Amino acid sequence: MAERPEDAPNPPKLARRAPVTEKVAIETEQPEVVDKVAALLGKWAEEDR
Repeated sequence: MAERPEDAPNPPKLARRAPVTEKVAIETEQPEVVDKVAALLGKWAEEDR
């Protein structure tokens, strides 16, 4: 284990998501699904900043 943070190996970068080429609407009447998807999209948007 590295003693100092600067000695620690960099974690591998995740592959960048491909640009959106097609938009697909997903229909659901389950609000918990909508909430989870919205949370993931918000998380990804924050990570991309």
